[in-house]
Amino acid sequence: MTSHTKHFPSKQHHYSKAAVATDNEHCSKIGRDILIKGGSAVDSAIASMLCVGVINMHSTGIGGGGFMLVYDPFRKKAEMIDFRETAPIQANRDMFQGDAKNGIQGGLAVAVPGELRGMEKAWKMYGRLKWKDLFLPSIKLAKDGFPMPETVNIAVQLWKKTLKKDKCFRKAFIHDGKLLKTGDIIKRPKLAKVLTIIANAGSSRPFYDGSLSKTIVSDVKHAGGRLTLSDLKSYKVKVKPALKSNLGSHTLLTGPAPTAGPVLAMIINMLSGYHFKPSDLKKHPVRTYHRIIETFKFAYKYRSMLGDPDYEKTVGTIVKEMMNENIAKKLRHMIWDNQTHTQNYYGKRYHVPLKTGTTHLSILSEDGQAVSVTSTVNGYFGAKFMSCGLGFVYNNEMDDFSAPGITNEFGLLPSPVNFIKPGKRPQSSAVPAIILDKDSHVNMVVGGAGGTIITTAVANVIMNYFWFKNNIKNAVSRARVHDQLYPESVFAETWFPPEVVNGLRALGHKVDVSDTSHGVVQAVVKNPIRFTANDLTKGKRKGYVHRFMSQVFAESDYRKGGLPAGY
Repeated sequence: MTSHTKHFPSKQHHYSKAAVATDNEHCSKIGRDILIKGGSAVDSAIASMLCVGVINMHSTGIGGGGFMLVYDPFRKKAEMIDFRETAPIQANRDMFQGDAKNGIQGGLAVAVPGELRGMEKAWKMYGRLKWKDLFLPSIKLAKDGFPMPETVNIAVQLWKKTLKKDKCFRKAFIHDGKLLKTGDIIKRPKLAKVLTIIANAGSSRPFYDGSLSKTIVSDVKHAGGRLTLSDLKSYKVKVKPALKSNLGSHTLLTGPAPTAGPVLAMIINMLSGYHFKPSDLKKHPVRTYHRIIETFKFAYKYRSMLGDPDYEKTVGTIVKEMMNENIAKKLRHMIWDNQTHTQNYYGKRYHVPLKTGTTHLSILSEDGQAVSVTSTVNGYFGAKFMSCGLGFVYNNEMDDFSAPGITNEFGLLPSPVNFIKPGKRPQSSAVPAIILDKDSHVNMVVGGAGGTIITTAVANVIMNYFWFKNNIKNAVSRARVHDQLYPESVFAETWFPPEVVNGLRALGHKVDVSDTSHGVVQAVVKNPIRFTANDLTKGKRKGYVHRFMSQVFAESDYRKGGLPAGY
């Protein structure tokens, strides 16, 4: 079989104690430095998130929200801090008036941001360093400036016609009449001032109930939105137990609904019944990927029925079905090795739009605390407008809700479970995950960005590492496949083996091979190594002691140009 690895970066990143994996090298280093100063993994995550929000403003920032999964090794407890954006009090299910564009761009697209209040909640629960100290590196970065990354340049080029219409974006990205490009220095002085105000306050209060609140509400209302001071003041972070599932002798921890954690757990649960091993990929690659793709289809049927469980009673029942091993076995028996099926075979439900965006960070500290956090403003540059006075991008998270009267090109109806209600959280594609070994020690911290592709991207990496025995570099970098039932297409990356593509097509799959990124995954793994004195002596003789002793490996997906850091 053609190598999956011919385009991979060659270097594997290994450390002896701790690691931080973000989609930007500078931000990974900021997170690492926080750990070295004695900060917790949560401290590191907050500092890294702030940095990514400054640099990759097209993906995330304080105008957005997300989910943070934390594992505390001392209490052996995992919980998810849910700071997902919520629908404003004045929002309703018919507010888009049948026009999907209203959820993509402008004030109506803006949900109540949860990012900063989520950071504060996490810090109060797990923080060790001073609140202000977590902000200082990003304040300096925003003041002094930084070279525009290629990923930001790509996003700017995709949306330049729209961005040029917003005067605040024009000030940020057009200098001397020219659009900034990769390598040009970007400075964000207004954002630096906002971060300084919040840092000095010792909390997120200025944003939600203080000096910044009126400007935020004014910005959104001026753009046609419905955000109020009451929305900001009343925003609540939710803390929930992690969702648990078996992964052989390991335990998969992920987020409950409204994350897509139940979808990831279902995929792993169904595929575990095949007892995959490296030889399956070598000897039977077509059959192996066929089974994986068919499983994705069943899981995404269920994904279309998820939403905010605090507002929709049916979600709890659906999640129980998704976690049920008997149902997994039944669905697995519906997978035929000799062919695929029409879409109705898997269960025609509701439309799940194909989307991209977001950022993810994976962190493992020296003491074994793990953080997997996914943060976003949703689409590239969120609602496509920036605050002139405050310097940050507003989310377009309202687009993650379903809306009556808006069907997709396949005639599928929007999901009523995910309709807009005041205060409700929209269904998310985020799948922050932590995997423990049989002794409850962290083995992997993983998650991804890329909209609806996130779940399958993370599933691919988990399978590559645990079942197909790739090292973490290859597990992240290996060519991926994605299928979400609608549209009727298997998406494969360009270096996916052509003989496997042909084999899948022979089984009836419609395979779309393209150079489009299939998610961006950040992962950290720790493998306990037990030595004998003789092993160490041999290692010293061969000069491999450093590599041999390194137990922590990290990978930032090259698809977005990131690099990890550690010590």
